[in-house]
Amino acid sequence: MMSHHSKVLVVRYDFHLYDHTECNTIMSKFIRKLKRRLKPHYNFKRVGYIWAREWNKSRGQAKAQHYHCAIMLNGNQVRHPDKINAIVTDIWERLGQAHVYLPKHQYYLIKSTDRETLAAARKRLSYLAKVYTKGNKQRYTNNYSTSRLIPKS
Repeated sequence: MMSHHSKVLVVRYDFHLYDHTECNTIMSKFIRKLKRRLKPHYNFKRVGYIWAREWNKSRGQAKAQHYHCAIMLNGNQVRHPDKINAIVTDIWERLGQAHVYLPKHQYYLIKSTDRETLAAARKRLSYLAKVYTKGNKQRYTNNYSTSRLIPKS
């Protein structure tokens, strides 16, 4: 995203489900619907994302898996996530899922010259890569997915 835009807005979400599923179809549907809603409203050419699936099955604490997600948008077009949060929450609720948690320090507006904010966002997103709650899934189910944006040359 940084190769395409001088500013990138990175927004974090946690998505909770009512029931456990063996697949990640819900996240595929969510991302598809989010892109459809955002692109015409903001005229985005690209929407970046990463999500990670977690389920602490060994402790029996959670009935269903949950997902940590980050959305990356053109920060020249949107600088604060309030309207994005409303769209995200609406889509998740329409999909019939439990709730969206908006974490503290939910977003970063990264300027291309601001290495400090980029490092802070990268550190925050590294939480998605923790191993502890991964692997409690079927062999064919992914622990994560990302957008596949082609960097500007």
